[in-house]
Amino acid sequence: MGEFLQILSPDKREHKRDVRAFRRSMGLDTVTERYKRRLLREEMLETFAIGTVGSFTASVLMTVALDFENGEANARELLATVKVEPFLLEAVRESTRWQSRLAAFNALGKIVRALPVEMRFSLLDFSTVHVITSYSMDPQENIWVQCRAIQRLAEMQTMDAVIVMRSRLLMD
Repeated sequence: MGEFLQILSPDKREHKRDVRAFRRSMGLDTVTERYKRRLLREEMLETFAIGTVGSFTASVLMTVALDFENGEANARELLATVKVEPFLLEAVRESTRWQSRLAAFNALGKIVRALPVEMRFSLLDFSTVHVITSYSMDPQENIWVQCRAIQRLAEMQTMDAVIVMRSRLLMD
């Protein structure tokens, strides 16, 4: 157990305290708690990384898309090269925490807003709109994730967002 705790928290002072506590009364519940804390820290770092990727890509896209002659081609090449869209969609689908899904939708929103309005739908993949629509319609999903999905849908396909809102509000 002591070796496993050392892997979970490499701080030497904390490890010495753990060994002393183990001698007194520390059991599996403490190891479980440490493991949960480490997982939470890694998930929080994931959320931060997702937000950073979105902000960085959006700032680069702003400068690339402003070129009137080659703006759309440059933006398309950048999105294809860095593959940020599949990364964000995977973060939405695979994240266990709703905060990470929310960060992915926020990052996607930054990227969408960095593109000129006439380029938004043509540069982003159809599967992105599909994923956004499915999350905006999922009643089991966290409400904040649903709201962000509806906002992204409104930025990309206004009429689809209206249809989703009608459906969600049971106005049909």
